[in-house]
Amino acid sequence: MMFIDSHCHLSELSPKELQETIDAAKKNGVDILVAIGAGYGYEDNLKTLQIANEHDNIYCALAMHPHDAKDVTDKNFFELSNLIQNHDKVRAVGEIGLDYHYMHSPKETQQKILRQFIQLALQVQKPVVIHDRDCGDDCVSILKHETADQIGGVVHCFTGNQNLAKKYLDLNFYISFTGIITFKKSEDLREVVKMVPFEKMLIETDSPFLAPVPFRGKKNQPAYVKHVAECIAQIKGVSVEKVAEMTTANAKSFFKI
Repeated sequence: MMFIDSHCHLSELSPKELQETIDAAKKNGVDILVAIGAGYGYEDNLKTLQIANEHDNIYCALAMHPHDAKDVTDKNFFELSNLIQNHDKVRAVGEIGLDYHYMHSPKETQQKILRQFIQLALQVQKPVVIHDRDCGDDCVSILKHETADQIGGVVHCFTGNQNLAKKYLDLNFYISFTGIITFKKSEDLREVVKMVPFEKMLIETDSPFLAPVPFRGKKNQPAYVKHVAECIAQIKGVSVEKVAEMTTANAKSFFKI
């Protein structure tokens, strides 16, 4: 039984912590990790790419998180474009999107940068990893307008309702679930899990954030993605092996692994 953590952040780990994280993941059947460069600014992308290049079982996605949209300059966008286009280990553009919850960057700036990265993804023919938080239909609308369905995408750490999930599924996007589905007050999100077909589902940790039950409140790690799979299996009434098989196949297809 094999799992893929389709979305984790590794750049803040020391070399020793990184190796311990990889070893723990393998011990728990998590053989492949997709590290996300967006999350801690531009330098995070460089570190994440370095990690991916140094480990056979780690791939990555690069971009600038919507929190950091205000910090995107012509220079670092150009440099990121070159990294995304010219490195084989970069399998997607992300995470990009909109976050109106914290508003660390102005709404108009977030939208502008999202459009730029979608256009880049279309140019390099790599799918997008989407961050959608409290932004209504704006993210879906921009993805439609920029024809992101032509390259495909995944909405990571999905926390929306069934209606929003359907809109992304209509774009032929994948929906990715985290440990949030294990939380006691996530009944509505578990209803979304019920409706999303296995063919369009990924699993992730978003580590070091959002550790699932029974590790809630602790630092998350890729090894814990199996707890997300176990929760989905319980919700769907199938075996964990079935969840592992389907989500692994989906991740391999999406990231061309």
